[in-house]
Amino acid sequence: MKHILFATIFAMTAAAPQAAALSQKDVQACKAMTERVTEGKAEIADLRARRDSLAESAETAGANWEEAEVHRNISARHGAAADQAKAQWEAAQAELAEAETALQARIAEVNKTSARFNERCAADE
Repeated sequence: MKHILFATIFAMTAAAPQAAALSQKDVQACKAMTERVTEGKAEIADLRARRDSLAESAETAGANWEEAEVHRNISARHGAAADQAKAQWEAAQAELAEAETALQARIAEVNKTSARFNERCAADE
């Protein structure tokens, strides 16, 4: 009977994952990842605010171009104004695209760091 009890306890212990106590190196790595994620979230908020501001600027530039385009054929001066407005709109769109790319890249970095943190520091025991 003792052998069966001992064998059962041994099997349960061997089958169950060992409680993984974090080493000092793991604790430092987890702390560093937490700081990077916290900093990343702040950067993401700033990048998002910049992107939103640029989106509004691009929208305004697009509306200005549409208004100028209506009058393009009135005179050469109107045509030049329409060309200038279109160039401003295209520049605003390019700046918005760069801001969106930077935002998405930073989000991806923070997500990767969060995933590494979850794997290393928040694993189920």
